[in-house]
Amino acid sequence: MLDETGQVRAVRDLAGKPVHQVVLGGDTGVTLRDMLAAAQLLKSKRVPSRLDLLVAPASRQVLEVLAQTGALVDLVATGARILEPDHRIVDATAYPPPGGGLSLRTADPEPRAFGAPTFAVASAETVAYAVATGVVGDPRSFKRPVRVTVPRALPTDDVLVLRDKKGEATTAKKASSLVAPLGWKGALVLDVVAAPPKPGDKPAADSSGFALVLGNLEEVRASGDPYIDTPSVRAVIAPFIPSGWAAALASEGIAVFAADEKTVAALRATKTLTLPAPSASGDNVTVAVGAEKLSLRWLAKGAERGFTANGTARVAPAPRPSSRGH
Repeated sequence: MLDETGQVRAVRDLAGKPVHQVVLGGDTGVTLRDMLAAAQLLKSKRVPSRLDLLVAPASRQVLEVLAQTGALVDLVATGARILEPDHRIVDATAYPPPGGGLSLRTADPEPRAFGAPTFAVASAETVAYAVATGVVGDPRSFKRPVRVTVPRALPTDDVLVLRDKKGEATTAKKASSLVAPLGWKGALVLDVVAAPPKPGDKPAADSSGFALVLGNLEEVRASGDPYIDTPSVRAVIAPFIPSGWAAALASEGIAVFAADEKTVAALRATKTLTLPAPSASGDNVTVAVGAEKLSLRWLAKGAERGFTANGTARVAPAPRPSSRGH
């Protein structure tokens, strides 16, 4: 787990410390399996009078499964308050930690800004133990082990999917909306923008595209869907980008980097930056801004870096067999 200063600690180091607030969920950092495990461990338990339990399912699908399995009833019976997922819950802007008390959460909005509310981060089982006992402790102390079965068939909300009406012939098929992937093979000169460009915006003639530089998590959330619709967006840079967004953007060939606030401010004060070739980049990437060199942290991991370099995670279709006779 992470203590209130952001340092990795063993649970036993904080064992016995009173907990006054628990936040389960809030983003994709907690899985459906975690939510089901916490509900199972807390079944027939009651939240201590001095502790506040907040549960924020990360998606509508998770909420529906919790309801169908009865886990939602168990959490509510324990004394949980159910919230809608919101980035303000993740960074503790909404429902901040109580003064003088320990807040234990499953979501960690790294990097933590100076002066931001402090809280500890732990697994779903550890926060469940805190709810059951009121203190930090090893969840292996529960008398019954956790055996979670995640439903094989998950609900799919497709009410917004358009379907062809039965009996109507289609005269022409709609052309594919997929844009051709833009690979990142060599150095790129990119125009720096502080907001997502509009579909009609075009980079300068001597530029390879846009670098979207965002100042904080609020701007990242406000930028919209992580799959940027403008194909000329080649890089996204911010102090913090959720790991799910980083993977999604990498799959679309968009390079995703983290930078401290000073570096972000320096980038936003310039018009262009030069991104080196991926073959010359490791975890830390040095970009050129005029004569100045600035360091970024590449958030793509493993195969995601190959997706970024190739411009897409889509697999090329297999060539059709020749129709010519032998």
